[in-house]
Amino acid sequence: MLTTDEYERLEAAAAVVARHSQFDGRPRVVQSCVREVEERYESGGLSLGQRARLIAILLGEALPD
Repeated sequence: MLTTDEYERLEAAAAVVARHSQFDGRPRVVQSCVREVEERYESGGLSLGQRARLIAILLGEALPD
């Protein structure tokens, strides 16, 4: 499992990817990031809540406070 600092850095990186301006390869990059999140979850590196939050950030979904 990630430390709090590691998770916060991962969340910040996901937000940068999600906010990046549109370019031709962007959907492929986002999908690659989602796959990496899924792999980390499946290997026990992320909790279900962390997985859900990171994927929501990457897909640009509104998150509750």
